[in-house]
Amino acid sequence: MLRSSLAVILGFIVMFFLKIVLILVTVKLTGPHPPVPTVGYLIYNVAAACILTAIGGFVTGFVAEARRVRHGLILAMVILVMSALSYTHYKGLQAPWYQVMLVVVPPMFAVAGAKLAELLAVRHSATART
Repeated sequence: MLRSSLAVILGFIVMFFLKIVLILVTVKLTGPHPPVPTVGYLIYNVAAACILTAIGGFVTGFVAEARRVRHGLILAMVILVMSALSYTHYKGLQAPWYQVMLVVVPPMFAVAGAKLAELLAVRHSATART
């Protein structure tokens, strides 16, 4: 139980920390964004959220060691809830398609990251047996 909780929490923390670093690097490279973000920036942000969520899912699956995809699914639900809260906070302030994409798409990548951790673990155990 403790390992399961730790896996989900650690996956979320890694994802969150990487997002902060990415924001700082992006602002440093491009400067502050205009009050109304461009479509290109919004697409970049959705893509970055997906990649970082996949990394968080991978970390969750790696730490969990058992039922990796189930743990990734739990992380996905946490992300879904957080995204839905963000949606209600920013409703009307951001493009609707962007808000929906941030709620719906990244959680799937958390599960995909955990699945990748599972596949690599299976491959590693098969290699270790030979």
